[in-house]
Amino acid sequence: MDIKKAVSISVQNVLKEGLTDIFDPPFEIACLKNKLFQKKLVEHVAKCIRGNSLDSLAIMPIEHVLLPKGGAFDFRRCALIQPLDTIKYLALALTIADQLEKLRPKKGRKIVFSYRFKHSKGYIFDPKYNITSFKKHVSKKIKQKGVNALVVCDIANFYDRLNLHRLESILRIRSQGE
Repeated sequence: MDIKKAVSISVQNVLKEGLTDIFDPPFEIACLKNKLFQKKLVEHVAKCIRGNSLDSLAIMPIEHVLLPKGGAFDFRRCALIQPLDTIKYLALALTIADQLEKLRPKKGRKIVFSYRFKHSKGYIFDPKYNITSFKKHVSKKIKQKGVNALVVCDIANFYDRLNLHRLESILRIRSQGE
């Protein structure tokens, strides 16, 4: 996907769905409703991405906060990512979303329920593939005869685990291919 289009879709998605399901939207999100601001932001982020380096991306360090999870003394460490950086990360992912989706197991196999790319009406993910559909599918499977165990996994601290040097190398290779 073209970088400028990916950034534009990223901004539209942030307007539609927000930045996170954990924190309230910061005041900066209201600025995205202004079409002139939005246009300048898209140009700025596209320029940052086209710079093909971590320096040009200008990603801020990720901050973390602890939020209560369940019982007493049970906390969840949550990444607090700057709104502009969220748009950049999402736009980068969208530039290769079509290619990645083609490489993933077909939806009909019902073995991958993580976000499935399907851009429509400001949303970027297929609404049929989410945690709710996953739980419903697992609930049916676990009741089948011969099923004795259920294994569940989740990627913790996703952004902390991004290898930024590897990301920079991929961006360089990608820019040389254009």
